[in-house]
Amino acid sequence: MQDLQSRSVFQHHLNTRLAILYQEHMRKIATALILFVLVFVYLAGCIDFSRTDTNSTPSNKPSGVDFTWSPQNPSMVNWIQFKSNLGEGYHYWDFGDGTRSAKDAPMHRYLKSGEFNVTLKIYNPDSGNNFSCTKKMCVAERETSVLPNKWAIMCVKWRCDGSQGYAYKDYAKTRQTIVEKLGFPEDHIFDFENEFFNKDNIIKALNTIKSSDACWENATIVICLFAHGSESLAGGTICTSGGRVSHSFLVDHPQNLPPAQPSNIILWDYELKEILDNYTLASQKVLVVISACESGCFAAQDTSGILHGETDSLYTSCGGPNRIIISITTAPLDGFWKVFQQHFWVEGLGEGKGDTNPINGNNDGKTSIEEAWFYCKTCEDPFIQAMQPCMNDQYPAENPEGEMFL
Repeated sequence: MQDLQSRSVFQHHLNTRLAILYQEHMRKIATALILFVLVFVYLAGCIDFSRTDTNSTPSNKPSGVDFTWSPQNPSMVNWIQFKSNLGEGYHYWDFGDGTRSAKDAPMHRYLKSGEFNVTLKIYNPDSGNNFSCTKKMCVAERETSVLPNKWAIMCVKWRCDGSQGYAYKDYAKTRQTIVEKLGFPEDHIFDFENEFFNKDNIIKALNTIKSSDACWENATIVICLFAHGSESLAGGTICTSGGRVSHSFLVDHPQNLPPAQPSNIILWDYELKEILDNYTLASQKVLVVISACESGCFAAQDTSGILHGETDSLYTSCGGPNRIIISITTAPLDGFWKVFQQHFWVEGLGEGKGDTNPINGNNDGKTSIEEAWFYCKTCEDPFIQAMQPCMNDQYPAENPEGEMFL
């Protein structure tokens, strides 16, 4: 009996001791948990989820994801390039103006100015991670710059065999001089390559100029026409006569041909007159240069308009006030484009040699069309002497300077 009582007392003492140990153990665990939570909260409070970019306001985002845009100070309508610093994962862009993109490096433009919150979200399916970054972008009003009111219509036709030949060399050099030396904006150049005297193109370009924001009445317009005036073909030689420039490729645009004329006619001089007569060009500066063999009738008095019974010729009407028409040859002579473009465009106008020409130059620091043309015509070049370029200068004498400056 005494043994049973002793065993019962021992069991009670053991249970009491175990209960005390359990309570102390749980208290330590609770204390550890409390300490863990406190440490976690403390560390979380030390993490800064915001940073300031040079091109944005502070934004909430975890470290590791970022994006940039170029240009850094964008304006409306202009295209903006967005790039993320993470190449992996699926990209989802929200540009803040109601448009989105799933491209890695999208291009976007805003149609309104203002502040936009741009958000990039990236999901990596391999790791299962999601990243997000938001920045504020300021889009300025559209940049408005007043371009010079200078326009050029450049029409060129390659050779019959499809090769560019000297046509492109003359065309390219002329175009380069017009843009780089004479200050014609690239946006104001109409390039009609391998389409030549398609009248629809010329009319379309003139309509575009007239409907632009520029002042139509004060526009400076240059029309350059380049073509092979004559070509040696298997069936014989197609050449110009009676004031027309011919080319076998006319079949490309039969709708632009005079109905009763042969299919190899490109453009009669009185047709050019009719095109310009449909526009009120009296107050504009208009320069027309025809680079083609046997094209002199465009600028000479014996035009095809007179030859075909027209009462007012190109010389007296198309070459009206403020207009100058230049043909690189006197009919029926052959011409050499590279010679004319070098002496007239590159040297005469581009390098200003027309102004310093001792024969006709004014030496006043600026070169007129007349000075460049006289420099070209009187230079000691056997090809120029053989071509004898001609000019119909109807630029008004009442102009204070009496000359045309582009």
